[in-house]
Amino acid sequence: MCGIVGLWNITKAAEHAAFALHAEQHRARDYAGIMTSDGEHAYRHAGAGIASVVFNQKTLDQLHGHHAIGHLRYPTVNDDEQRDNTQPIQGFFRHSWIGVAHNGNLTNVEEIKHNHLSSAKFATSMDTECIVRLITEEGGRDGVLETIARALSKVRGSYALTVLLPDRLLAIRDPSGNRPLVWGKYQGGYAVASETCALTALGIYDHTEVPAGYILSFGENGVEEFPLVSAPTSLPSRCVFELTYYSMPTSRVFGISTTKFRLELGRELAHEHPVEADIVMAIPDSSNAIAAGYAAAQPSTPYAQFSLLRNHYTGRSFIASTPELRRLEVSRKFLFDPEEVLGRRIILVDDSIVRLNTLPKVIANLKEMGATEVHVRIGCPPVTHPCIYGINTPTKAELIASHCTVDEMRELSGATTLAFLSLAGLRKVVDRYVPAATFCYACMDGNYPLPT
Repeated sequence: MCGIVGLWNITKAAEHAAFALHAEQHRARDYAGIMTSDGEHAYRHAGAGIASVVFNQKTLDQLHGHHAIGHLRYPTVNDDEQRDNTQPIQGFFRHSWIGVAHNGNLTNVEEIKHNHLSSAKFATSMDTECIVRLITEEGGRDGVLETIARALSKVRGSYALTVLLPDRLLAIRDPSGNRPLVWGKYQGGYAVASETCALTALGIYDHTEVPAGYILSFGENGVEEFPLVSAPTSLPSRCVFELTYYSMPTSRVFGISTTKFRLELGRELAHEHPVEADIVMAIPDSSNAIAAGYAAAQPSTPYAQFSLLRNHYTGRSFIASTPELRRLEVSRKFLFDPEEVLGRRIILVDDSIVRLNTLPKVIANLKEMGATEVHVRIGCPPVTHPCIYGINTPTKAELIASHCTVDEMRELSGATTLAFLSLAGLRKVVDRYVPAATFCYACMDGNYPLPT
């Protein structure tokens, strides 16, 4: 999963892009990059680490211009240390330059390389380079948008893109709408981001989804909309994991309030799996609203909101790039209130179990502090299948629920009881907002909706 931003006709675009990336830092933290333009020349800086490490005033002062795109990346492939696997990627297009930032994952990379691209050696190991190469190698005398749409018709999988050209900024969302992308007006120009929280951080409170299957062009003519070339597609397949886990609680994703959605998950979870206890606690942060919803549906068990807190000077263990780093992150990311724990029966709520790295440590700490029972409730169904659309779960082997029963996971975690929200329950919550058929549940049911 990555975060992308785009800015058009905004003073100090690089600084604004850095602020927007910082607001999306929960999406990725391995690499950050910004590319800017003054309408003629392009300037780029990228590196390893979070945005506040990669960018300082000196580097931002070298990124000239009123237009920019930015990218946050964590790898979904094993990186080749000899290659520059940072974004935005810059290419040569129609006697000038082009920059592309990509969130998602292509599923037909080998077909693209074999059937549609020249034999020139790839500079990176990222699927995004296929997109850049398809665009830059596309022939014909059509307009820019027609050419880019035709190039993207050869792509399968998931993509949300910001594309920077000398005369315009493009925001592109694949026909499935698998990954979120929103835009709004700002300071006489425009801003684009993966999540509304990035636009809100800039002071943009009126935002609109980039429509699935379209290119939005921001330039001298304002906002222009152009359809992607028809290609084999399924129904819209928005990623449900964005709502249950990934996105910021303050964001609206796919037009849905993330916090309200998670409150509903908690209520449904309490309906499916009630249990007698003294307090409800969340493993913060993305499960906070799920725990609050659970407690609201079970009024006899109060929500102990401040008994388990997250140390925000550490990152998400889920997106740390190696198992060793994930284990280290878990050991130092939580802060407990022992007085709230001692002698209590606890309902511990989390949003998901992916690798079972976090939960055993948290339960062990609670028991060391005197918890008598720890009943674990998970706000989404077991994650049993790899995501091939942009989340770094490439094999079943690393997904604990793919080869362990619920009871085995309970025993491994040390929980008194363990229960997951059912897939039917998740679909029921989704149905309260949009038809269930418009979402992708592949990581939970193995039904991959996008053509490969």
